[in-house]
Amino acid sequence: MIIDTQTATASEISLTHTQNQDTTGMLNLRLRNRGPSGIWVISDGMGGHVSGTQASRLIVQGFLDHFLLSYFDLVRFSEDWTQYLRELVAELDTAVYNFGFSGEAFHNDPHRSLMGATITGAVLVDNCLYLVHIGDSRCYLLRNDSLSQLTVDHITADGEYLTQALGSGDPLHPFTTMLRIQAQDRLILLSDGVYKALEIKQIMAILGKENRLENAVRCLVQTASTATQFGDDASVLLVAFG
Repeated sequence: MIIDTQTATASEISLTHTQNQDTTGMLNLRLRNRGPSGIWVISDGMGGHVSGTQASRLIVQGFLDHFLLSYFDLVRFSEDWTQYLRELVAELDTAVYNFGFSGEAFHNDPHRSLMGATITGAVLVDNCLYLVHIGDSRCYLLRNDSLSQLTVDHITADGEYLTQALGSGDPLHPFTTMLRIQAQDRLILLSDGVYKALEIKQIMAILGKENRLENAVRCLVQTASTATQFGDDASVLLVAFG
């Protein structure tokens, strides 16, 4: 069964950044006979403004390209989508790590901070949604006027530092989960620049007030960017299931 989806995304750069280190992406693959019908991904980069932007873009583009390149190669798709996504994240981790060592900036300054990034990716197969997650970007499910966090943050006890990130060179243990999508569900992928600036009740109020997806995501990032505690890029990717 193929579920109709609508997607909107918005992003606001922090006043302290010269480049937006958040990247979002999506693919609509409904015309394919089998495999995923929808792909969504968000990434928040780190390692300096330029490096963070490069890392998040590399991860999002790599995540999307993987499914585009497999478009006509159905043999590559696995029945075990959880393992499939774990292996994909491992490939992206290696790609970011290697790119951090091969860039011109590294050769100019070998002691600079290496690049890294978070990832939260969602893949819709029939009515099953598979999530893979590293870092502190988040994914929420809005169902029956209740907002629940689907991902688990990879952060230290004080919330100051990431315990996992792509490109760090450390072993990864991705968080994965699967849920069955119901009609009228909404999926919200957020960078930490949004949920650290807004309380859950504020996010719920905006989602309840704005019926149009484009207005909702724009309102979320604009409200986050004007919050007194706002200090990071703010990005939202909102998916509505019909």
